[in-house]
Amino acid sequence: DVASAVRFIRNHACEAIGVAAVLEAVATSRRSLERRFRKFLGRGVGEEIRRVRIERARTLLANTETSIAQVASNSGFSEPKHFSTAFRRECGTTPTEYRRQSRISS
Repeated sequence: DVASAVRFIRNHACEAIGVAAVLEAVATSRRSLERRFRKFLGRGVGEEIRRVRIERARTLLANTETSIAQVASNSGFSEPKHFSTAFRRECGTTPTEYRRQSRISS
């Protein structure tokens, strides 16, 4: 179930899915899937969705000139403000600063 859920998340995280969509795709209870995720991955289903979205955003920021608002949308975030908050919490920097730093190191 965990492998199927992770595949589904990787394929659909940028489509603004939530935990409910993952549960439908895997056909298991939320409690059971959350428990298995924590056991095997050390994080919950929602955290995995957010992790995949942030990774997509990091790639877009480093490799494109796409606006921050469009990066947010392309990464599955409903609002640029939510994206910026989640990105800063996860990466310790703003999306704009991350883009600047990735350009300098390239």
